[in-house]
Amino acid sequence: MKKNFLTTLSILSAVSLASMNIACQGNSTRQSKVKFIKSGNEKAFLEKRDLDDTFLFGLNVIDTKGFFSTALNLNFRPVESRLVLSQGSQGQTQLVVATESKNGLEKLLSFDVSETSDGKLEVDFATAGNELNLWNGIGGATIDADAGPDAGSWQTVAQPKVVKVEQDSDTVVVDVIHSVSFSLAKAPAEGEQTRSGEVKIRLFLKRQDKKPRIISRTAALARTQNIGFFPAERKPGTDNSLPIAHYKIDVKSKKPAQQIIYLKGFPEEYVDVGRRAIESWNISFGFAAFKAEVANENIDLGDPRYNVAKWIDGLDEDVPWAGYAPTMVNPVTGEVVSTQILINGSTTRKGFEEIYKYTAEASPQFGKLSGKIGNVPLVEGIGENPVVSFFADTNSKTSDEYIKGYYYSVIMHEFGHSLGLRHNFAGSTKIDSNGISSSVMDYEPGFITNIRTIPGSYDTAAVRWGYFGEVPSSPLKFCTDEDMTKRFDCNQGDVGSPVDYVVAGLIQGTTVLENLIVPLPDMVQKPMRGMLKTALKILELQEQIPANKRASAASEINRALERVRTAAPAAELSPLEQSVASANLKKLATSYAEVLAPKTSPVAFIPGL
Repeated sequence: MKKNFLTTLSILSAVSLASMNIACQGNSTRQSKVKFIKSGNEKAFLEKRDLDDTFLFGLNVIDTKGFFSTALNLNFRPVESRLVLSQGSQGQTQLVVATESKNGLEKLLSFDVSETSDGKLEVDFATAGNELNLWNGIGGATIDADAGPDAGSWQTVAQPKVVKVEQDSDTVVVDVIHSVSFSLAKAPAEGEQTRSGEVKIRLFLKRQDKKPRIISRTAALARTQNIGFFPAERKPGTDNSLPIAHYKIDVKSKKPAQQIIYLKGFPEEYVDVGRRAIESWNISFGFAAFKAEVANENIDLGDPRYNVAKWIDGLDEDVPWAGYAPTMVNPVTGEVVSTQILINGSTTRKGFEEIYKYTAEASPQFGKLSGKIGNVPLVEGIGENPVVSFFADTNSKTSDEYIKGYYYSVIMHEFGHSLGLRHNFAGSTKIDSNGISSSVMDYEPGFITNIRTIPGSYDTAAVRWGYFGEVPSSPLKFCTDEDMTKRFDCNQGDVGSPVDYVVAGLIQGTTVLENLIVPLPDMVQKPMRGMLKTALKILELQEQIPANKRASAASEINRALERVRTAAPAAELSPLEQSVASANLKKLATSYAEVLAPKTSPVAFIPGL
């Protein structure tokens, strides 16, 4: 549902980025009036005068066949680029897509071109070939726990094939199939050492406006209001003085359906879930700015002409997200070029069906456990009372309702990212009047995840500031990804008292596992791992805790950690039941060891981004 593991990859690290100074052919001071012309299915045509214009260039992996579906993590956020004619190493004329750098123009990709009899440039997009060295480590960590970025490499093993070119007056969209192979440096414990298949890459060029619309609200200004917006460019070291990422919405006219979001591949029973989740954000805008519709067969991800949320079935089980939103944003203006939301369909649904099933099997025991699972009010001490994370609420919801509620929250969260909003891990420290946390942009406890239907008070305040320029009426609580390692009180899912949260969570969770006589399924690889990480982080940052509470806080956390270390099957269990509980506790011990030595940890199952 929420981004926690994945750092979006830039193909800048994958493409051969030979820096070069290139002189553009033609008069760079002229304004081109001749634009792209329509083309056939395999080639695109440019006028030489198009070399005077500036374009957005973007590239995404949009599909895989027989290959690791973690390839879908690979996307290249749009950059402002120039088109330049140059000579290739074999003397052939090439069209170079290049971006400005401090050293001049820096090459991104190049394609062979030929001049037609009427003076146009015919571009062959298949000729980038091995110049597109797909990132060489994307599969490593998901296959072999010890595999690093250089554990293996992707290689294009045959001539790429252009399968579609669509072109209008301002945009060209090209789909290229790369036959690829991946080879691990050593064989994994299970599975093949190599895998071959196909990766479909969609690239585009979109002409930039001569006088772009740039708003005054920046990511830095957002932080002064305790609001988190992505800046126009999202990469390490980004300048927060850039405009915020945002959709082009005329908030004065309140014209309905200004942006259409197309639902691609959603099962019929989930279409309404997707539609309502996206359109729920209209509450924050005060009018129906967004409308969700079912996509036709010609609409798909990676196309700057369409906003797409795509349901994808059959992903590898180690894909670490339930939802992922690498939305394409104009790096100059901050305007959304195209919504891109990927929803992990059948794989995640299967996992949560397992969670629901074993929760139902374990529920007869709940009366004698100390913890809170779903709606069962089992309390350890006072203060925060977290839901044990590896259980579902089977008391008030059917399996279908539980899973649909989860996907509803996933889609709301990911669409919030496409609106420009960052994570807010302080969102759950304030509970709104409806009993739900103030932000869907937090990683919320399960009982909130499955009953939320509208954005929280923080979410609406952020939208009103970013899109309407309205200053929040009262101070907001906010912290985000980079704050988590720096602040003891910036945590996922707690409701305001981080020490009470981890103490209660560790003790409750351990008690559950000591008594649980239903085996935890394999997909729950890291029970309580997040709670353990938070406890150790608070101890590391305990100097931030008020002096009069610091010693007692450290003592309470250490008491809870000792409870984890000494966990043992409940004495009243039968020998057979104790063997089941012992196996579950072994997973807890493994989690603890991995938290203490994170560099050697295998990748956890993370239900969403």
